[in-house]
Amino acid sequence: MTLQAVTPASWPEVQGLDQTRQWSPNLGGAPPQRDGSSSFGPAMLIRENRTAMAVGILENSEMAGYPGVAVVLIWVDSSLARAGLALEAFAMYVENVFASGARLVHLEVLEFNRPVHRMMARIGVREQARMREHVYAAGRFWDVLVYAFDHQQFKQMSSRYAHNLPGGGKPPAALGGRRKPPSPQ
Repeated sequence: MTLQAVTPASWPEVQGLDQTRQWSPNLGGAPPQRDGSSSFGPAMLIRENRTAMAVGILENSEMAGYPGVAVVLIWVDSSLARAGLALEAFAMYVENVFASGARLVHLEVLEFNRPVHRMMARIGVREQARMREHVYAAGRFWDVLVYAFDHQQFKQMSSRYAHNLPGGGKPPAALGGRRKPPSPQ
């Protein structure tokens, strides 16, 4: 899996993903406007390495009225992506969001999105708030559960689970960074 910044050249792929995403009740459709940039780094395509196909997108924005709070959105077309790809992409992207100045990452997850709620519980992130019947999706109103964590909490989560992700405990290199060469012994 590779994360690739959204550019004018990749816009047709983004639009293709958005056409599928608009039918996903998990998100309630595609964003009304996107320019590829945000306060905490660009939107990124999630690309499956084996096929070079764009299978998802990661985006962020600064929460209105809350400086330094990054609202992160991830969407992966599960018909195209392998299991675990979303978590891998999310871990890489969130590290970049913190490196770009966010003090807190904020996630809003619809009540019926059980896989994400299970993942949040498994990695130790607890629900911070519940907005009752906040979003209309899939024919009815649903609660939205809010999760948030700071960089220190993220580093603690990463240290517990990094060995499960490709590259183990090494820092991600897919966002333009390079891994340091091994030190001479």
